[in-house]
Amino acid sequence: MYEYVCYWDYGEEHKRVFWFRKEEALKEKEIKEARKQNKIQEGRCSSSPHLPQPMLEFDMTPHPFRNKVVKDPIKHEERYVKIPENPRLGIEIDRKNILKISQSS
Repeated sequence: MYEYVCYWDYGEEHKRVFWFRKEEALKEKEIKEARKQNKIQEGRCSSSPHLPQPMLEFDMTPHPFRNKVVKDPIKHEERYVKIPENPRLGIEIDRKNILKISQSS
């Protein structure tokens, strides 16, 4: 029986590094020893929780400033975001509105 075991260690830059190793199920004694050495966090983990998931994090609350600084704001339709077809980031800054906003404050 193989399981994925979640280990963590501090890399050269003192950042926490997670890595996974497929191995035979550990004996209870080995698990306790690895926990003492801080090599296993929370025992066994799922196979790959660190992999990025396709998720769009975008504030969907109405905000007048966000809509005024671009000529064609990003639109949401139901739970989807319409991807702009313009080149680069797909948005164009509205310099006239930015000038108005900066002069009024």
